[in-house]
Amino acid sequence: MTGSQMILGLDLGVTSVGWALLGQNEGSTSPNNIVATGVRIFPATIEDKTAAPKNLKRRTARGGRRVLRRKQQRRRKVKALLTANGLLPEINGSPEKAFDVLGCPYQLRARGVTEKLEPHQIGRALLHLIKRRGFKSNRKSAKSKDDGVVYEEIARIREEMANSEFITLGALLNSKEKKRKQYTHRSMIEDEFDQIWATQAVHYPDILTAELCEAIRHAAFYQRPIASQRGLIGKCTFEPGKKRCDMARQDAQRMRYWQDINNLKLQDVKTLDWIELTLEQKQPLANALERLRKQEFTEADLRKVLKISDDMRINLEKKIKGNTTAYKFTKIIGSKWDDMSPEDQELLTTDIIRIEDDRPLENRLRNHWKFTDAEIEKLLKLELEPGHYRCSLRAIRKILPKMMEGLRYDEAAAAVYGDHRGAAPSGDFDQLPPPPQMRNPIVRKALGEMRKVINAIIREYGKPDQIRLEMTRELKLTKLQKERVNKQIKANEAANREAVDFYFRLHGIDPDTVSGTDKLKYRLAKEANWVSPYSGTPIPPEDLMSDRWHIDHIIPYSRSFDDSYMNKTICSSDENNEKLNRTPFEWMGADETKWYQFGLRINEFPFGKKRKFEQKEVDESKMVNRMLSDTRYICREARAYLKQLYPAHPDENKYVQVIAGGATSKLRYVWGINAILSDGDIDVKNRWDHRHHAIDAIVIALTDRGLFQCISRLAAQNEEFHRKELKGIEMPWEGFLDDVKTAMDAVVVSHAPTRRVRGQLLEETAYGATSVPGVYVVKKPVASLTTPAIEKLVDPAIKEIVARRVAEFEGDLKKAFAEPLFHKNGKTPIRNVRLYVTMSPETLVGIKARDGKDYKFYPLAGNHHVDIYENAEGDRKAVLVPRFYAAQRNWKPADVGPEWHKLFALHANDYVEFRGDDGELRVLRIQKMSGGGNVVIIARPLNDARTEYVSGVVQQLQAHLKKITRKLQVDPLGRLTTASS
Repeated sequence: MTGSQMILGLDLGVTSVGWALLGQNEGSTSPNNIVATGVRIFPATIEDKTAAPKNLKRRTARGGRRVLRRKQQRRRKVKALLTANGLLPEINGSPEKAFDVLGCPYQLRARGVTEKLEPHQIGRALLHLIKRRGFKSNRKSAKSKDDGVVYEEIARIREEMANSEFITLGALLNSKEKKRKQYTHRSMIEDEFDQIWATQAVHYPDILTAELCEAIRHAAFYQRPIASQRGLIGKCTFEPGKKRCDMARQDAQRMRYWQDINNLKLQDVKTLDWIELTLEQKQPLANALERLRKQEFTEADLRKVLKISDDMRINLEKKIKGNTTAYKFTKIIGSKWDDMSPEDQELLTTDIIRIEDDRPLENRLRNHWKFTDAEIEKLLKLELEPGHYRCSLRAIRKILPKMMEGLRYDEAAAAVYGDHRGAAPSGDFDQLPPPPQMRNPIVRKALGEMRKVINAIIREYGKPDQIRLEMTRELKLTKLQKERVNKQIKANEAANREAVDFYFRLHGIDPDTVSGTDKLKYRLAKEANWVSPYSGTPIPPEDLMSDRWHIDHIIPYSRSFDDSYMNKTICSSDENNEKLNRTPFEWMGADETKWYQFGLRINEFPFGKKRKFEQKEVDESKMVNRMLSDTRYICREARAYLKQLYPAHPDENKYVQVIAGGATSKLRYVWGINAILSDGDIDVKNRWDHRHHAIDAIVIALTDRGLFQCISRLAAQNEEFHRKELKGIEMPWEGFLDDVKTAMDAVVVSHAPTRRVRGQLLEETAYGATSVPGVYVVKKPVASLTTPAIEKLVDPAIKEIVARRVAEFEGDLKKAFAEPLFHKNGKTPIRNVRLYVTMSPETLVGIKARDGKDYKFYPLAGNHHVDIYENAEGDRKAVLVPRFYAAQRNWKPADVGPEWHKLFALHANDYVEFRGDDGELRVLRIQKMSGGGNVVIIARPLNDARTEYVSGVVQQLQAHLKKITRKLQVDPLGRLTTASS
C-alpha cells in the first residue's frame, strides 16, 4: 500500500469488539502510528455454560402455561356445551359433590358402551373422557427422546385391549386398580367417544344429535397445527432471492452424493500416489447410490462397486449417503415408486414434506395416489431426511449437471456462477447499512455492535483504506460444533489424567508437577504404540520424560502454522534433528524401502494424521491465504458485510482481510505487548482487563501478508517458534511499545447500556396469603427442610410426623429424609409440605382471584434501575425500581415526598463520575443493584472484566451517593459526555 493510509484492526468476539485505527504515512510500507483505539463491550445473547438462549427457561415456562390455559379453555367449552344441552347439571356449589352423586366416571365410561345411562351420567362420562385426551404426535414436530417409551406403552395397552373382552379404553381402565399415569393415544379416546355417543344416541336421539356431536368433538379434540417455519429457512448461496432446498428432495440428495463421489480418490499403497476417479468409474457408483439397498455406503461397498483391490486405498473418512428419499419410498411402495414419472415422484415427496396433519395427508394418499391402507399407514409414519441443502432448487438444477460431468462442487459452481468465494454485495457505501437478517443470535448481535463502532469511526476519522479482523473461536462455532469441541475437551482431559497417573505409577511424580509437554508425549507415544513412527525405534516408558524424545510437527510449523494435535507426533531427538524443516516424504521418500516400512507403521493412525504423514507437497502460499481468509461461516458473514463499504475488486483481500488468531498471539509475545497490561509479564495475556481486546486489534491491524511471510521465513530457521523462543521479528516502529502504552492509558472502555426491560419479572415460587400481615405460606419439598423450618410447618399433624422422624436420626436431616415419609394412614407419601414464612409485602406482587382479592403472591425477580433523589439540604437517597414495575405501561413511581427531586436513574452499565476519598475523580461502571429494604449499588472500573467481588476494586455506592458528581454517557468509541437527567 502506498500514500497516506488508515488501516483498521478489529478483534470481534462474542461480547466484545476491540478496534484500532493505525496510520501509515506516505512512503511507508506498513502502519507506523496509532490514530485511535478502543473497546466496545456488550451483553451475551446466550448462557456461558450451556450456550442456550438467555430466555429459554422463561420461554419454556410460558409454553407450559399456554398449554395449561388451552386445556382449561377446552374443558370449560365442553362443560358449557354439555350443560346447555342437559347433559350436565347446573352447578352452583362444589363441582366435586355434584359429580360424586353421578357415580364413578370409569364405571360410567365402561357402562356407556353397553347400556343406557342417564343424561347427566353421559355428560359426566364424556367430560371425564376428554380431560386426558391422549397423545397425538404431529408429523412435523421434533421427536422427543421419550417418544419411544410413549409408543411402546401405547402398543402395550392396545395389545392388552385386543387380548381382553374390553372394547374401549375406559372399560379396560375400570378393571384396573392403577388407572392413572397410563400412556394413551388420541385415537383410543376418540374411538371411545364415538362408541359412547353411538350407544347412547339410540336412547336420546333428540339430545345427542350429529351437530352436537361435531361441536363437542371439535372443542375436545381439535389440535392447532404447528406454526410454519418456512420464514426461518436461509437464503441460497447463489440465488439470494430463493430459499434453500429441502434436503429430502431428490435433487439435493443427488447433489450430495455427486459431491462425495467427485471428492473420492484412490491411493496406491506402494507408491502412495493419489489417483483421481474417471467418469467411467464414477457413473456406476452414482447409479448404485441412486438405487440403494441400504441408506449408506461403506468402504467395502465402494470397493465392490469400483472393483478395486486391497492394494488401493480410498480417502473415505465417513460413509457416503445415497438417495435416501428413493430408498425410503421404495421400502414402502416398492415398484410403484420406479413406475412414477420424475414429476410425480417430486409431487409425492412434496406432499410428505409439506402436509402437516395426518388426516389431510391420509385423504391425499388414498384419494389422489390410490395407495393401499397398509401403504398409507407406513407413509404416515415416514420421516424423510430433515434440514436443507446450502443451495436453492434452482441453483442445484444448474450446478448438478456440471457435477455429473465430473466437476467438483466448487468447480461446478464456479462454472455456473463464476468466482463465488466470499460473495457479497459490494456497494461502496459511506457507512455500513443494517446487517443482513440471520437466525444466529450471536452473529446478529456481534455484527450489530460492530456496525455501531465502524460507523462511529467513519464519522470521526473517515473510511479506513483497509480493514483487518480476527474472529475468536467461540464465535465461529455452531452449537453442534461446540458440542463436538466440548466432547473433545473431555476426551483430552481424560487422556491428561491418564498421563498423570502413568507418571505417578512409574516415577511417583506429583501430579501437579507433570508438564503439558510430558502429558502430550504420553498421548503421542501411546498413539504410536510406543515406537517412533519414523524409524520403528521402541520408546521405553521410563525414558519418555527425557530429552531423548521430542514432539515433532509432521508438516513443519514454519510452513503450515498448524500447531494442532493432528500435526504432531513423537520421535527421537536424532530423528528430529535429521528431519529438520522437511515433511516425512521430503525427508525419506527417496528411499523406497524406508518409505514402505514407514507406511506400514502409520497405517493404524487416525485418517487425518495419516494423511499428513503421507503428504508429498506443501502449498505454502495457500497456508498464508488460509490464515488471511478464514472461510468459517461467521467469518465469511462478517467479511461479506464489511465489503459493503468498498467497491468490487478482483482481489478478495484488497479491502477486507481476515486474520487467524494463532499468529497474533505469537506477535503479542515477540513484541512484548502482553507486559503492558500484565505487570511486565510477557507470557501472560491479562484477560481481566477489557483493554486486551484493543491490544489484539493493534496487532491485527499490523498483521499484513508481508509480516506473515516474515514469520514464515524466521520460523523456518527455528522450528521451535511456537515455543516462544524466537526473537527475530523487529518492532513495527521505534517507540512502538511506548505508543501502545500511551494508547492504552487513553482507552475508555465503552459498555453498551442495558436499559431495555428484558429478563424475568417474577420468581417462580408462589406464596399463599394468611390472615397475619407479612406472613405467607409456601410449599417446599420435605428434603429441603432445615431444622428452624420444621417449627414453621403449617399442618400440626405433619409437623409431628416430621419432628418424630428427625428425632429418630438425632437431628441428621439428610439421613432422616433419605427414606419417604407417610401420612398417618401409612399409605400416602409426604413429598411436599407447607410452612409459614415472613416476607416484606413491598417485595411481592399479588395475583387476584375472581372476587378481586389477592390469593397468592410472587416475589419480584430483579431490578431494572435505581432512581437517585436529592433534597434541598443536599442529602441523597436511592430507590430501586423492580423490573416488573418498569415493564408496566402506566406505572408511576411511589411518591417520595415533595422535598425530594429526582437527579437521575442508574441502570446496569451506566457510567458515573465519582470522587474518591483522595479527592481524585474516577469514572465507574454500574455493575448491578440489589436489595429489599437496604439498597446496594455495585460499581467497578471500566476496564475490569471480572464479575466477582474484588476488595479494593469494587465500590459500593449506596453510602457515598454525594460523591457522585455526575452521570455520564459513552458512545461506541469510548467518548464521554454528561448524561441528561
